[in-house]
Amino acid sequence: MKRLKDIYKYLQGRYGEMGTLFLVCLVIAIMCLFNIMELAENVQSAEGDKYLTWIYVCNLACLFVISVQMLRLDCRRLLSLRTAGILDTCGTVVLILMVVRHKLEKHVAGISPDEDNLYWQDTIFVYLLGFILLFIGRLVRRAAKLKEEQDLTI
Repeated sequence: MKRLKDIYKYLQGRYGEMGTLFLVCLVIAIMCLFNIMELAENVQSAEGDKYLTWIYVCNLACLFVISVQMLRLDCRRLLSLRTAGILDTCGTVVLILMVVRHKLEKHVAGISPDEDNLYWQDTIFVYLLGFILLFIGRLVRRAAKLKEEQDLTI
């Protein structure tokens, strides 16, 4: 029981008022793991469209990486170079996975990305998410450097 209290105090200190962030990221990570297991069965079956399955894996990997990286945040020190690195990593991984997804889209037989407007909006929004994460990472990095300079002058 003492060990559980220590874990609770650690998580409360680390996430503080942002306890829902921890809960949401944990739920997303668990959902991604279950969906990846189902997609693995589709890859092994003979009927499934393998490229479409790998596109879904790229989408789930984006969600999983973002949720795991957000769990690494220390809410007591959000303006830090570590937070900027976490956001940069999230943005970079999302963009890389989206480029891989874009290469896979050319081989999918069931979806015509040229005709399906909703499909393109999904792709554009995830690319936008990657660029926004990179941009916010740069802002946090700049703010952390300004904070360090201000702390040194005082």
